[in-house]
Amino acid sequence: MESMESVQAILRQRGDVNLSGLLEGAHVEFEGTGQFGSLRYSDLTTAEIYAPFADYEALRSLPPAECDRILEAMLELWPPREHGMELNEVVFRVDRGSLDSWAGTVAFEGPTGWALVDRQMQGVRRKLASAATEEDFQAVGLVCRETLISVAQAVFDPELHTASDVRRISETDTKGMLDAYLSVALRGRSSEAARKYAKAAVDLANGLQHRRSAMFRDAAMCAEATASVVGFIAAAAGRRSPASKEGGSKTRAGSSANG
Repeated sequence: MESMESVQAILRQRGDVNLSGLLEGAHVEFEGTGQFGSLRYSDLTTAEIYAPFADYEALRSLPPAECDRILEAMLELWPPREHGMELNEVVFRVDRGSLDSWAGTVAFEGPTGWALVDRQMQGVRRKLASAATEEDFQAVGLVCRETLISVAQAVFDPELHTASDVRRISETDTKGMLDAYLSVALRGRSSEAARKYAKAAVDLANGLQHRRSAMFRDAAMCAEATASVVGFIAAAAGRRSPASKEGGSKTRAGSSANG
């Protein structure tokens, strides 16, 4: 079995496009193979490999021996479940180091620690990277919308963030959940500004999802707004610190989406 250092060295030799296909291929292998060689689609919920983008063409274009070597090295780590988080960290470090256009625009590069939110943000990046048609750009809006719903559900607690004289907030009411959470988590004028910003990102995602004439620019702005709102909600929830700015979020990447 190849060591983690060897796997990391192999991955770093590939450019962004080829890396995308390799990691997506490993993701699919996890889904279809499972620990004992049977079809266990639930493996995706425990493996949590964060592939940066989906690019099957790049995967198919690689020499079979090279592709098999990398996938085999990664899959050898699957049976011992304790290696799952370590493997995830290797993949995330490669992802973070290679995607300079994204990482250079944010204050914190690490995951939020909300597993579902982090997976969906990777989905936003995959969708944006492969988008080529109006329908593709609309799909970016859909994933952004789902991501914002997830981050709202992660922080919103109806017992803590809903006034007694306010109607019950639906679990899919993104604006309502974020507005209620930020009203309590933040106070005064900063709360008002943050709530407006969060609502604007939700409006962008909803609008893009239904815009039949959507362009790449629309999808890119929506993705950036979503990433920004996810980041500042994570900061408001105490999931960012000076230490995490240097080495990624200190919160465990496998934490519950409701934590």
